[in-house]
Amino acid sequence: MKAQLLMIQTMLFPMLANGAIIARWNPDNVITESGPYLPEQTYSSLIYNDLFLSQSNGSIIWVESDVMAPGMGVVFDDAVDGSHCLMTAGINPEDMTVKQCSDPFQSSKRFKLSSTATGTAVDLIFDVSDSLLSVDTYRVLEKFFNSTLFPISNIEIEIGFGLGADFVPAPAGIGLDFSDREGIIWPNQINTGETNSVNLDALFPFGLFGDASTDPNHDIDGYFDATDRARFFLTANRGKIVSTGISANYLNVFGAFLAKSQAINGYFWDHDDDNDTDPILIAHQTATGWFTLRPDQWWLDFMLPIPETHLLDGTLTDDTLADWNSNPDDYGIDLIEDLANLNLNYHISTSDIDLWPTYNVNDQSAQFTLRMSSYSVIFKNGFE
Repeated sequence: MKAQLLMIQTMLFPMLANGAIIARWNPDNVITESGPYLPEQTYSSLIYNDLFLSQSNGSIIWVESDVMAPGMGVVFDDAVDGSHCLMTAGINPEDMTVKQCSDPFQSSKRFKLSSTATGTAVDLIFDVSDSLLSVDTYRVLEKFFNSTLFPISNIEIEIGFGLGADFVPAPAGIGLDFSDREGIIWPNQINTGETNSVNLDALFPFGLFGDASTDPNHDIDGYFDATDRARFFLTANRGKIVSTGISANYLNVFGAFLAKSQAINGYFWDHDDDNDTDPILIAHQTATGWFTLRPDQWWLDFMLPIPETHLLDGTLTDDTLADWNSNPDDYGIDLIEDLANLNLNYHISTSDIDLWPTYNVNDQSAQFTLRMSSYSVIFKNGFE
């Protein structure tokens, strides 16, 4: 009788599936540079596509500061708002607390995934354990760097199981998928612009493209486009996020997503004498010469002299460049590396890990793989 009653109760009131806590980034296919680490130096955790550690197509990189080895971490149950995320590993220098999903804007929250070969995949493996929640949803705070030698025309993000040639996509209905920040898995295809940007987007940095009047986190317009963001357009459906093109304000100027080695030079202005903030891009270099896209009013707003330009081609005059060169504490030349940098917004929802092919009944744990691939139109089928 008790068994019959339990069966009836289960039919009328189905049990909620357990969620899944992402416990850690699994290091089995990773080699992290060993310390001691010097401040402001760049280090990496090389990611391999097999457990023999024979071939690497990318890495997690970090600049030693408030971000620390291995460069990426997992936060479950944020100390402030209870949220979950994949983000950088490190501490907040103000109070020496562990970095949290809810940390303020521009506090180095996004982990940096660097791809070193087009037409290949970078596999991040995560260890998971049972959770009492019905669904656990993780925001992925990621920067994607093109560290290949070629422009990238398409990107793809998949979720599944296994490593390298053994990777298999996650099937539907087993509690592993991309979702919005509320944990709602999209039953049908959804595209950039059809949901909030925090749910699905791939944006080039605001300092290059963006209207400050539309964003509470910025007060200076983007350099190359002061009216609109530049992005990869994305579509998401059933465990896969794929790009469907690049916005015209990037594509028409630079073509496909530039590699870091292809980035052009820029002149930067240190507007606040603060090493913790980025200098502002004020000019760029081409084969013809130096140009500025900042309008006259922009310079007046910052009480700076309007740069002199040649009437025939609009290039900056030698007098202007000499003036900047004479003030190295305020002005300097560097690569515009953000042209090779993409901020990705998406979420992963986990539950029902006992349905996963990697489930271990003995300790109620499992693993899943987050795969990032990139392709270049230069090569047939995108491969080098």
